[in-house]
Amino acid sequence: GEAVELLKRVRAQGVGILFIEHLMPAVRALADRVVVLDHGEKIAEGPYEAVAQDPRVREAYLGRKA
Repeated sequence: GEAVELLKRVRAQGVGILFIEHLMPAVRALADRVVVLDHGEKIAEGPYEAVAQDPRVREAYLGRKA
């Protein structure tokens, strides 16, 4: 969306951005590094692709397998 494009332009100028977001397409489009919290505890950190595949992240955000 427009907000993502604006943040991309700001980042392209060399400005560091810290943002808290739950919309994963925005995180994927913008983040160089992702930190995932679960109830205030850091459970993963790294590039989006690695964090998105982390079993702890998947369990925390998608639920346990039955």
